[in-house]
Amino acid sequence: MSFEAALRKRLIDDPAVAGLIGQTAGAPSIDWDESPQNAKTPRIVLTLVSDPRPQTHDGPDSIRPSRVQADIVGEGKDSIVPLREAVIAAVLPAGRHSDIIFDRAFVDAVRSRGSRGETQFVHVDSIDFIIWHKG
Repeated sequence: MSFEAALRKRLIDDPAVAGLIGQTAGAPSIDWDESPQNAKTPRIVLTLVSDPRPQTHDGPDSIRPSRVQADIVGEGKDSIVPLREAVIAAVLPAGRHSDIIFDRAFVDAVRSRGSRGETQFVHVDSIDFIIWHKG
């Protein structure tokens, strides 16, 4: 399983995240890069910002730091703050998920932003994670 698939599954399997996330077509609203049209909120959009592959003269290191942006999207600030905190709590600890070994992750930044949609303001909180992993 890829790092991306394992991280998405890790979020889906977390009870706190699962209890707060919207469902789109019977699946949790957690997607990579963009949400499907009419995705339910609150939702999470993950973006792989950087995925360096450090190596020595002997070859690739077994563990690497990937930078992932998690956008928490919702109709109201009151719906995204609890989900934002649940996502942080789910991603930070070390552990094995699927075939990927996650070391402790770090939050590099949290930003609050949003934009006016066709009918309402869409709230977005962005979390920048540095996630150390191998597998």
